[in-house]
Amino acid sequence: MFSRRLLSMVRSSPLKVSEIARRVGISRTSLYDLLNGKSLPKKSTFNRLIEVLQPIYKESESLRTDYEIELLRGNRSHRMLNWRKKQQFVGELADQLLAKGHEIARSPKTVEVDLVLRLEGNRRIPILAQSYLLDPSQVLGTILFAMHSISSDKGFVCIASLKGLNRSIVSLFNAYGVRIFTPKSLLKELK
Repeated sequence: MFSRRLLSMVRSSPLKVSEIARRVGISRTSLYDLLNGKSLPKKSTFNRLIEVLQPIYKESESLRTDYEIELLRGNRSHRMLNWRKKQQFVGELADQLLAKGHEIARSPKTVEVDLVLRLEGNRRIPILAQSYLLDPSQVLGTILFAMHSISSDKGFVCIASLKGLNRSIVSLFNAYGVRIFTPKSLLKELK
């Protein structure tokens, strides 16, 4: 995804590939490696690419998201750091829910959500906790599978911040009975 989006941005730029490479401070061969998906840029090189290409805000955010996804997929240390952050986020969310008197459980092994909220009448709502929403389609698929597995008509996705979240994603999730919350807004919703 990252290399395809970057290639599209380079093609739409009025600058030649050699000029883009020069302004970014990398060789033309290195730029072609990025465009062909053979490598990922360092964070500083990525930021210079954004500056040189001067994409509109929406395109730069999409490119940044694709870059973050590729980093998480390709680098073991980043994956481990992300996993630790997620475990901490899930633990904090569970502590907050328990402190407010809500009954929660860890998800069954067959379901890939983080928590299951138990309500009166034996109703259950799966909760998927993410530090940030990197891959919305994967998250939606996971929560929908969990809702089906535990026979729930609702699902919650809890993320650290709603800033920068595309409204169309929120609308899509809502259409399937999945609500996106921050921990604070989730606690307000459950009062």
